[in-house]
Amino acid sequence: MWRALLLALPGFFVGCSSDKEVAERPSNAEEALLLEIAERLDPETPGLQEFFQQITQEDFETAQNTLLTYFRAKEIPIWALPDPLPVEQQTLINALAAWRGRFSFQGVEGDALLEDGTIDWENRGPRGDPEWTWFLHRHFFLREMMVLYQAQGHDEFVAQLNDYLLDWFWKFPPPDKQSFSASWRALEAARRYVDSWLPVYAELRNHPAFSEEAELAVIAGAARHANYLKNFHHFGGNHLVTEMMSLAAIAAVWPEFNHAEEWMGYAVDRALEEMDLQIYPDGAHKELANHYQWIAGSSFQRLYSILVGSDASDSAEKMKPQMEMLWDYYARVTRPDGTGPLNNDSDLEPNAAQLKLLARYYDRPDWLYIATQEEEGEAPEDPPSKVFPWAGQAILRSDWGPEADWVFFDAGPFGADHQQNDRLHVSASLMGKNLLVDSGRYVYRDDKWSAFFRGPLSHNVPTFGKFERVIPDRIASVPQEDLKIEEIDGLLRVTGEIPLRQVGSSGWEGRHQRTVSLGDGFVWIVDLVELPVSDQVTFRWRFHPDLALVRHPKGWAVKESEETVAIWRMAANVPTGVEELRGVEEGQLQGWYSPEYNERVPNSVLLYESSPSNIAIFSWVLASKQLEAAQPGVSGSEATLSVYKENEAHQFRLDLPVHK
Repeated sequence: MWRALLLALPGFFVGCSSDKEVAERPSNAEEALLLEIAERLDPETPGLQEFFQQITQEDFETAQNTLLTYFRAKEIPIWALPDPLPVEQQTLINALAAWRGRFSFQGVEGDALLEDGTIDWENRGPRGDPEWTWFLHRHFFLREMMVLYQAQGHDEFVAQLNDYLLDWFWKFPPPDKQSFSASWRALEAARRYVDSWLPVYAELRNHPAFSEEAELAVIAGAARHANYLKNFHHFGGNHLVTEMMSLAAIAAVWPEFNHAEEWMGYAVDRALEEMDLQIYPDGAHKELANHYQWIAGSSFQRLYSILVGSDASDSAEKMKPQMEMLWDYYARVTRPDGTGPLNNDSDLEPNAAQLKLLARYYDRPDWLYIATQEEEGEAPEDPPSKVFPWAGQAILRSDWGPEADWVFFDAGPFGADHQQNDRLHVSASLMGKNLLVDSGRYVYRDDKWSAFFRGPLSHNVPTFGKFERVIPDRIASVPQEDLKIEEIDGLLRVTGEIPLRQVGSSGWEGRHQRTVSLGDGFVWIVDLVELPVSDQVTFRWRFHPDLALVRHPKGWAVKESEETVAIWRMAANVPTGVEELRGVEEGQLQGWYSPEYNERVPNSVLLYESSPSNIAIFSWVLASKQLEAAQPGVSGSEATLSVYKENEAHQFRLDLPVHK
C-alpha cells in the first residue's frame, strides 16, 4: 500500500531511484520520507498505530508530528554510540574548516566546496587519492561540527551540518546492487551511519536548526543502510566485521523496522562466523597488522557491547573467549613505550592506552599491568616472552617495565590482507628505546612509494642480486610448532627461515635462516644464507627517525640528542661494505619511516653489501651503551658474540646448520 502512495507522489522517483547513485531532492521531500518510513516500519509496533492511520488518511502533517514525537522520546542507548569526541583544538579547527567547505582526512587538507555551497562529493583531495573521497563519504566531519556547536553554541554550525547531510541523502540513494563507489562502498555506509549520523541524530534531534526533514532522513536512512549492508556487504576481512557491527547497531537502535530482527540475526551469525575465519587460535587477526588488529578488534568489541547491552547474552557468551584472546595478543605485542609494532600495513597504535579501558571492561588485571608498565594490576602468570605459533611471530622481552628490552620477530605467513614482504623482519627496543624499526604503510596507491613501503627494501631483511624471497602463504593452515623460544646460556633465542629462488624460477633453490637472541641489554642476530650459486647479499637495517648514527672503527654509535644510547656492530665470513642512507628520493627510495597514513619522515638506514658467495654468515649485535665492547664474530660455520659486563667476559656461540 505504501509503495503505491510513494509512486503517486510527483518527483519521488528521483530521490529514491536505485538505478543510479546520484539523484536530486524531490519537491515533496518530507511526504516522501514519511511514506518511505511507513513502508519499512512494523505496523504492529506499540505507539505507532496513530501514525499509520494518519498516513492512510494522507494527513501527512499530523503523521509527521506523531512519528517525530515517538522517536524523540526514545533513548539512544550509549552502548550503540561511538565514544564521544574530546573537545580538542584540532577537532574545533577541523569543524570550522568543514563549515567553510574545507576538509582534512588522514593529515591531508583540501577544499571540496562547490559554487552553490554544496560539497563536491567526488573530490579526491589535493593528492587525487581515492582514500580521501572514501573518508569524505564517511561524514566524520559532521560529528566534529556538532562538537564545535556544543563548544560555541552557534546555530549556524548545526544548520550547515543539516544542509550537508540532506544534500548527500538525496543525491545518493542506495543502489540495488553491490557498489564500490565512495558513496555506497559498504565500509563507508557502515561507518557513516553508526559513527556519524546516529550520534548526530541522538544529540541534535528536536534542535531548531536541525530540520525535521533531516530527522526523517536519518530515520529512513537507518533502513536504507541496514538493507544495503545486509545484502551487499564485503566478502570478508576487517571490512565485513565493521559492516556487521553497524548492521547490528541499527537493528538494536531501531527495532520498530519490520526487518530489524532479521538484520540482527544476520549480523550476529556472520560476525560469529567471521571470528572463526579471521582470528587465529593464538588471538592474532589474520591480516597480521597491529593496526588492523585494532580496527577489526574494535568492531568486534562494539558488536560484543551491543549484544551485551541488548540482552543477547547467548551470542555475547559465544564471542567472549575469542574477544579475550584477540585483546590478549594485542597486549602481548605492545612495546615498552606503549605503542604497537608497525608490522604489515600499520600505523603507530597506542596499544597501552587502548588496553586500559579493555582491561577494566573484561576485569583483566594482567592487561592493566602491561598497559601501565607494572604500576597497576597484577603481573601475568606466564613470562613476558611469547610465541604466537599461528601468526608465526615471537616476542622476546625482559620484563613489563618502561625500560624493558623487547624484540618482535616475524617468521609467519604473508597475511590475509594488507600484506608486506617482511618475513624474518626484526624490530627491537633496548632500555625502553625503540631502535630497530619497521617502516609503516604510508599510502595505498599504485606508485613507487606504496611499492617501497610494502616491499623488502623497507624492512630489516636481505635482498639479493640473482635470487628473491619466496613469499609465504597468506594464511596459516597449521601452527608453526618448530617456532619456539629457547633459553640457552642465559639468552632467549628463536629461529625462523624463508626459502629463496632464482628470479624467474618456480622451485626453491636456497634459504635464509635467521636466529634472534635477546640477552641482558643486547640483541644478537645471526643470518645464514645458503645458495646453489654465488650471489651478492644486501641488508638494510632501519633505525628510529629520532636516532643519529656515528661511524666508529668497529661499528656505529646510535645517538639520541647527542647521547649514545646503543652500539651496532657486525661480522661476516664474506667481505661486506656499508654506507648510511637517509631520506633518499631519487632513484631507489630508501630511508623513510611512516608512523601514520600519509605521513613520512626520513630515518637512517645502514646498507650492507657483501661480495658474492653461496654460503654467507652474518653476525650482528645491537647493544646498550653499557655494553659498548660487545663484539660479534664468525668462525667457520659458527657465529660468536663476546660481551663484557662489569669487567667480566661472556662468550656466546651458535653452531649453524650449513649444508656443505
